[in-house]
Amino acid sequence: MKPIRWLAILIISAALLTGCETTRMAPSTEPPASAAVAEKAERGGEYVLAAHEYTRLAQTAPAPQKQHFQLQAVTAFLKAGQMGDAHSLVETINVTRIDPSFLARKRILQARLASMEGTHEKAIRLLDDVFLEAADGVEALACLEEYD
Repeated sequence: MKPIRWLAILIISAALLTGCETTRMAPSTEPPASAAVAEKAERGGEYVLAAHEYTRLAQTAPAPQKQHFQLQAVTAFLKAGQMGDAHSLVETINVTRIDPSFLARKRILQARLASMEGTHEKAIRLLDDVFLEAADGVEALACLEEYD
């Protein structure tokens, strides 16, 4: 190939590359997730907002804090009457290999959801499981009192 062709290719390539601009992503306008915001929303009766904030917190939190925030989100969804969202989320919470009280909390929320859906026998079975799996009844009662 002749040197003039190489020079022409080089000049055309340089011209094309200088015309290219890197597209920049706009910075996120959403503030970082905050437990204080979630708790304030929950106290103010803004349960859906609280649930979404707890869900955002869970996305970046390590176990067992992740599961804690997920369970808080389920509770907020239940308070908001968002049973579909509560059901979807509670089924995804992995409580294996962490403190057994998380399993008790999950089962209690599943029982509340079952009761709200009218499947009371299922709710009773889930609560029975909480007491059977708890190391002692006191731990199970403490979990129940949290959701009054």
